[in-house]
Amino acid sequence: MKAVSEIPQLSIKELLSVEDFFQDYVKSGVWKIGFYDDEDSTLEYAGDAVVARLTRFLPSFKKSTKVLCIGAQAYNLGLHLVETYECKVEVFCDEDDISEAAYKKLEAQPRPDKMNLNKGSIMATPYDWDTFDFVLSVESLAFHTQKDRVLREVSYLLKPSGRVLFTVLHQQPSESENLLPWAEAMHVISLSDYQRIGRSIDLEQVLERDMTEHLLTHYRKLSKLLEQEKTKAQKQMGKATAAKFHDWLQAGILGLDKGNLGWGIVQFQKRNV
Repeated sequence: MKAVSEIPQLSIKELLSVEDFFQDYVKSGVWKIGFYDDEDSTLEYAGDAVVARLTRFLPSFKKSTKVLCIGAQAYNLGLHLVETYECKVEVFCDEDDISEAAYKKLEAQPRPDKMNLNKGSIMATPYDWDTFDFVLSVESLAFHTQKDRVLREVSYLLKPSGRVLFTVLHQQPSESENLLPWAEAMHVISLSDYQRIGRSIDLEQVLERDMTEHLLTHYRKLSKLLEQEKTKAQKQMGKATAAKFHDWLQAGILGLDKGNLGWGIVQFQKRNV
């Protein structure tokens, strides 16, 4: 196994070039995760399924419900919520996860009146405390170096008894040591660590759903597409970035397959204090 210092580390610029490549194959732009009915499901279908199904894990929505969406599918989730439930939605883009060009592209898209778009630091959002009934966070915590600060900000923003639902890649107890260096390098922690952080900031876990097989299938499909379109990937990302992302995917696949890594949905509820 490679040393921690040798694990492929992709910069924001490199990750954005990876995103540009995959968005050519997934029209909705939802490619980072997917829910699969079976292994024949397409990347496009699996990405759309994330948007359609995540909200089912939360209590009922009303027109007066206020929701904050952050992370990989934030914009698509926001549109789905407004169109389906007619609730009020804020979409927040972390400035460390989106380029100026990508954000301007989102700004230029038509939006429903009940949906607003903002950008800034996820650890210092522009919203008032006790504002939101729900916060939906898709793939925005797993690799963040300051998870406690992000969750603390979320706790401040939630109303009493409000809920945060997030997808997360995590370490899980295993006899295998296969991917501990990879997990350490990518700042991946365990579910018990998330629970510990939650308890310290008045967030209690109310749901945990293991979805590891979905992410394993997803990473394998991304890897297969990368191999099939190797020439285009190298041209669009650059050879070095394409190789680093390939190694990154293979490390993730190994960790998920061997049981050192898990992926799933977690929901916390803010204590009514």
